[in-house]
Amino acid sequence: MNIQKDMNDLIELQGVREWLKRNPDRLDQWLNFRMDLLREEFKETTTAHNHGVADEVVDGMIDLMVVASGTLVAMGVSVTVAWDRVHRANMSKTPGRNPSRPNPLGVPDLVKPDNWQEPVHSDNTGGLDRVYSK
Repeated sequence: MNIQKDMNDLIELQGVREWLKRNPDRLDQWLNFRMDLLREEFKETTTAHNHGVADEVVDGMIDLMVVASGTLVAMGVSVTVAWDRVHRANMSKTPGRNPSRPNPLGVPDLVKPDNWQEPVHSDNTGGLDRVYSK
């Protein structure tokens, strides 16, 4: 599995990068469209969960990943680099109880130790800077 390559292939098939290059003034609208897609996929996945349809839950979870990672890749973000940074930060947490998050099941949570450092992505934001620099 290579999410970065797979998303590049999908973006190439759709012509998303070309559209983004031709429409730089519409990046914010495009990003809003992608956020709407995420909400739609989340709603469909939640409905599948509520109806106990396992294969649709699997499909929905993957669709969420595709839309999210595809959005980042289309904007020029390295998903691989971002993933590795977040994973490394998550792995530096310790199992325990997070008092700021309700956990009625008592399932072990991950807690940030005192010396925990959040992942920094400032050198890997791709074209998102153009959206948020306004």
